[in-house]
Amino acid sequence: MQIHGWCHNGYHNLPAAEVLRRARLARLDALVVKDGDPEFERLIASAGSRWGVERFAYASQAAREGKMLADAVDAGAAFAVANCEPNDGGEWADPGAAAAIRALIAAFRDRHARTPLYVCADLRRGRSLDAPFVREAARGGIDGWMPMVYPKAFGQSVPAAFDAAYPGPSYLGLPCAPVIQTYDAVGPLAVLQQVAEARRRGAAALSIYVVETASDEELRAVATAREDPAPDAATLQATALAYLRGALAILDHGTPAELHAWSGLFAGAASPLAVLPDSKSARDTLAPQTEAANKLTG
Repeated sequence: MQIHGWCHNGYHNLPAAEVLRRARLARLDALVVKDGDPEFERLIASAGSRWGVERFAYASQAAREGKMLADAVDAGAAFAVANCEPNDGGEWADPGAAAAIRALIAAFRDRHARTPLYVCADLRRGRSLDAPFVREAARGGIDGWMPMVYPKAFGQSVPAAFDAAYPGPSYLGLPCAPVIQTYDAVGPLAVLQQVAEARRRGAAALSIYVVETASDEELRAVATAREDPAPDAATLQATALAYLRGALAILDHGTPAELHAWSGLFAGAASPLAVLPDSKSARDTLAPQTEAANKLTG
């Protein structure tokens, strides 16, 4: 799972070196940087860190917002995020918001046809889930959604917050990657729960808000999103059976070279093929395991 981290948003600023340390701890793929600080962007880029630009976009100046996002791409941003909220003057619930998002997209795409552009929004029902600007954006020109899923801020459990704010890995035909909460001292357990819930619901990526407010323990919890989940019992059984059947097929019909290659997959005496002199004795040794695996899988 890919992980991005929001940072340098004007409220929780830290020096670039500290942000980079935290990014390494959380194993972030990229930083989402608030537009407006070229020196911070330069320091992030000079360290070899991939970054994208984010703006709290105002519908009243939508075309200008698109141009400013494009300016940041000119300066090195790998992707852009338009943060479209109806509150705090964003005006994305107002009449004309659908035309505004089209103007923002057009201004950006006029200069950067291929650079990824995402919309961050509150996709809860009664907020922006079915808002006209969201449906207009889905018609073309953006690459996906970044819905805000903040369990503690919403006063909900992690599953309830995802039920309310995360429509799934795809929404209106576009990828959908949740922004999870790492502010307000949620704690590492809550972060682990959010990561697990995002994975359970099929998210291919997530981002954290925000890097500067997360403790080291919370950042280590974020990093677990990079780890492959443990396979379930049925998957383990099917994998074991596939290996056993493959071994038996090679023992029955394989050439000496194939037998040698198969035995090389295992280390030392752990492999029956490494210690038994002929295929018949190896088959005899494997027989109980094969019988058990066949019973387990039917």
